[in-house]
Amino acid sequence: DVVTKDQEISRLRAQVEELHSKSQLAQPQNSVEAREAAEWKRRMLTAEAETEVLRRQCSSLQLEAAPWPQRLADAGEMVTQLQGQCKQMQESEAALRKELSQREQESYRLAQRTQELEKQVASFASR
Repeated sequence: DVVTKDQEISRLRAQVEELHSKSQLAQPQNSVEAREAAEWKRRMLTAEAETEVLRRQCSSLQLEAAPWPQRLADAGEMVTQLQGQCKQMQESEAALRKELSQREQESYRLAQRTQELEKQVASFASR
């Protein structure tokens, strides 16, 4: 898009130069030539104004586009960091699940042992 605007600016500059040379070479000899010269001058001024508008738009677009490569790089770095944090959290979750499973198994064993001991106590008490 910037290339297209640069081409348009170049085209308009060429028109301006052409209009300048035509207006300087020929001084109007009659009213028809005077009207044509005035029209060329009006076109030249219009082309200069359009060139300036395009130049400003191009500069504005360049300023808007300038920070995007760094923003994309920053976002990529943030994604990498978040992926690392996610992996760490998944590993922590897996370790906690394993520990929970071990504690549940231990709790089950202790409950069974407690029942066995209660049966033995009841057996001794009944004697």
